[in-house]
Amino acid sequence: MRVDLKPVATLDDDERAALKALTGAVYPPEVVVVSPGRHFQWAPPDYSVLVCTPEGELVSHVGIVVRTGTLDGAAVKIGGVGSVKTHPQAQGRGYASAGLRRAATALHDDHQ
Repeated sequence: MRVDLKPVATLDDDERAALKALTGAVYPPEVVVVSPGRHFQWAPPDYSVLVCTPEGELVSHVGIVVRTGTLDGAAVKIGGVGSVKTHPQAQGRGYASAGLRRAATALHDDHQ
């Protein structure tokens, strides 16, 4: 298993195509049309955790969103995760767990 953390802006065309295919497998049109979240405007991730099989196939994704907020008048970084998905044929094998661990480490260590 390979787990990579990348700024979304640096994803190459192949990675973007693989992510689009993964999204289509997880959220086919018949699922999207009845999804309660279909009317929400979701924040795009700033970073992507890409989880691949040993053969290099993208099977899971975790998005990281980073924003600036204030705490007691001081600027602070706020982070969260979203856009978590695993290909239906790869579920139950720990791919999303590995991606979430990498995202948590990145948010905790501030090494995005």
